[in-house]
Amino acid sequence: MCGKESRKELPLVSSASGCSCNGVETASVDLVPDGRSRLVISGSAPAAAIRVAVNSAGYSLIPR
Repeated sequence: MCGKESRKELPLVSSASGCSCNGVETASVDLVPDGRSRLVISGSAPAAAIRVAVNSAGYSLIPR
């Protein structure tokens, strides 16, 4: 994509044998390049941990 990185991993869910990490059971993103993307998470992870993971990947959360 023109040399621009368009994806980063979020350290929320491990792909190893369905292991959930940090209380996250599933996570999915409806990616909208250069726009607002929707992140859906299920599990018991605290909001603060999710915010840290998202911010560390270079993104920010907008409250709904």
